[in-house]
Amino acid sequence: MKHASNLLLPLACLLLASCSRDKSEWDKVELLPVQLTENGDWSMINAKGEVVYRDEFDDVPTLCYNDVFSVRETEGYTVYTMGKTSPQVLGNCEKLDAAGYMEDGVIPVTFPGRRISLIAANGEKICNLGPFGGKEVAACLPGFSDGLLVVKTEEDKFGYADTKGELAIEALYDGAMPFAEGKAVVMRDNKVLVIDKKGETVFRLRPNFEPESQGFKDGYLLASDDERFALVDATGEMTKLPAEIDNVEDYNGRYVVYTAGDRMGVCTTAGESVLKPRYLSIELVDGDRFLVSSDKDQPMMLLDAKGATVMKFNYTMVMSVGRFGFYGGDGRTMTLLGKDGKPKMKQDFSHFCTERSFDEAIYSDYINPDKREQSAQDLVESSAERYGSQTAMNGTYLPNLPRYAGEAESDLDFSYLVSQPLDAAWVASLDGSTLRILRNTIYAIHGRKFASADLRAFFNGFSWYEPLYEELPADWLTPTEKNNVILIKRYE
Repeated sequence: MKHASNLLLPLACLLLASCSRDKSEWDKVELLPVQLTENGDWSMINAKGEVVYRDEFDDVPTLCYNDVFSVRETEGYTVYTMGKTSPQVLGNCEKLDAAGYMEDGVIPVTFPGRRISLIAANGEKICNLGPFGGKEVAACLPGFSDGLLVVKTEEDKFGYADTKGELAIEALYDGAMPFAEGKAVVMRDNKVLVIDKKGETVFRLRPNFEPESQGFKDGYLLASDDERFALVDATGEMTKLPAEIDNVEDYNGRYVVYTAGDRMGVCTTAGESVLKPRYLSIELVDGDRFLVSSDKDQPMMLLDAKGATVMKFNYTMVMSVGRFGFYGGDGRTMTLLGKDGKPKMKQDFSHFCTERSFDEAIYSDYINPDKREQSAQDLVESSAERYGSQTAMNGTYLPNLPRYAGEAESDLDFSYLVSQPLDAAWVASLDGSTLRILRNTIYAIHGRKFASADLRAFFNGFSWYEPLYEELPADWLTPTEKNNVILIKRYE
């Protein structure tokens, strides 16, 4: 088993900001974006299922997170705050090249032709980010974490800035991850280190082990060598997980959700079995409950740690959305469900969004970053107007069947696989071989190698494809990508 280190690519650590939401993050979400009607405008709903802004936006908004959200509009991003009757533009944050998310009272944005700016919650500009030590800041993560922001200089060195825009930890590292629980994972001189907020080394990760998570969560860092996954505690002590685990999908302080073969199971952080690997999908909910699917045509269930059924849903597609409850769908429309599994809304909706920011990294427009540093989504930049294989619908792409014959493979556009939730009815209409291609395209965008000769031949035809890794850490995929993989697997 060979896994990719999150620290090996120059911008790999900058691709981790849109990982799955945990409970503390959902607690900061005020409004969810939904599209109430097919082809309609976008609305925002609150945790009660009430429509706060009805058909307010032509284009898809992000989550309203810490009272702030952004919309990628025709002339660039606009950042909004919640208003009493309508959303209000945050300061002068309009026509932006890039927009992150509000955390620790600050949001990083990029105005055209400018350095990255830090904007306060009241809309006032705090400062430009850098230069530091005479070196320009080329990019940063889309949000702060533990009061610090990962920054990358024009010399491909990583450090951390504070909320005042001052350099808190010098840019000495070859890779860096966000701070969490007072610690961050960095790479220097081919060594993986855990540092504290003073920049001092807490411990070095054991040789041959590489980080598999974006940092510490509930007291643990996920790591692996060529043979096993392991959980590393705050002192560097390591607990190896069972050898049957092919990949770890999620974990908390008590449980690990994993894949073994083509099924998913749960074990404790000590490696003891909780749910045997016989499920199509498993999602951690509220710490000690599990949202499971045993078959694509069967309603999803909520199980406790003993495997007993807590709740059986009336939907084959269910997703936890923190304090909001659940999304439930039947392949055509979706609705917001309460903690009891019953619908909160009188009206269903067709699409939704769970992203805090549409930018995986915030780039400076003051300097011209190397094109090789474009994010995975940038490599397959949306160009729906150019291709007949998908149709743009108010920020959502509901593709028709991609044409593999009669069109150059290098011209095919798969941006809809990573940019928005797929339409379940469309997915259900495709044959197994097509679904296999689409599912593996999501992995290919992130640089996964393929053992199957037909997949290698197919993806080698694309200029953006770089076969780098035998396996990908689960948290390299955004929530949208993860959900699209799960949906495709249901029908594949």
